[in-house]
Amino acid sequence: TVVCLIVVMTTAVCLIVLITTISCLIVLMTTIVCLIVVVTIVVCLIIVMTTVGCLIVVMTTVVCLIVVMTTVVCLIVVMTTVVCLIVVMTTAVCLIVLITTISCLIVLMTTIVCLIVVVTIVVCLIIVMTTVGCLIVVMTTIVCL
Repeated sequence: TVVCLIVVMTTAVCLIVLITTISCLIVLMTTIVCLIVVVTIVVCLIIVMTTVGCLIVVMTTVVCLIVVMTTVVCLIVVMTTVVCLIVVMTTAVCLIVLITTISCLIVLMTTIVCLIVVVTIVVCLIIVMTTVGCLIVVMTTIVCL
């Protein structure tokens, strides 16, 4: 009777561990999906804000060109130089923002991949340990029998 109780209790513990493992997997996968959604939203916001910034720069450049065309020849040369400098600096800023965005995306994707690898390793360890525990229970049961 005591051996049977031990076997029943051990089986119950194994079932609890299995259910807990499945619950943890569901929570981890939901967290990963949420992280992917958040990262996507942030990336989209960065792209939209960068596009709006570039549009403002383009409109400013057009307005500056209209003003330059209505001024004296000397001012035309000076203002054209200034506008060109603004365009070059804006292009440099846009390139820096683009490179930074790509770098952040690479870091975020690397982090997500690392999280998936760690979760996979932990799940495999839990499964292996649960299997070993159940094998010990089975061997103990066989020995007791």
